[in-house]
Amino acid sequence: MIGKDGVLYGTMAEGGNSSCSSDFLSGCGTVFSVAPPDSPGSHWVFSTLYGFTGGDDGWNPSGVVISVDGRLIGTSYLGGPATYNGAVFTLTPPESAGESWTETTLWGFPNSLDGTNPGYGVVFGTDGGLYGTVIGGVFSLTN
Repeated sequence: MIGKDGVLYGTMAEGGNSSCSSDFLSGCGTVFSVAPPDSPGSHWVFSTLYGFTGGDDGWNPSGVVISVDGRLIGTSYLGGPATYNGAVFTLTPPESAGESWTETTLWGFPNSLDGTNPGYGVVFGTDGGLYGTVIGGVFSLTN
């Protein structure tokens, strides 16, 4: 996802400082940004915005979108507050430079009736709702 200021935002399914309970993962995943250089020929600047812990916040994130108020919204394939069937999360930018982004879990998938394991992020509908896919179907979240 590209922000208004030209900053690129994305997710890594693995990596970060937390270790998850799965043998094949080397970290629970992160949300990151890559900012354009200040001057031509300089390097882009990589920053980890949030490292997942593998608990209620989830792990194995995939994709983010940017809301009109600047929050990042995405999904985690695993983890979450319900039965660890995945979650929808939001990251709120800090009010001051150098502070941490704040993660909030919007929804944890509790059982197969609601679908499980959202794996491809979310999109905004024309009605303002969030839509995404899970094993077993499509989900929507509205205010």
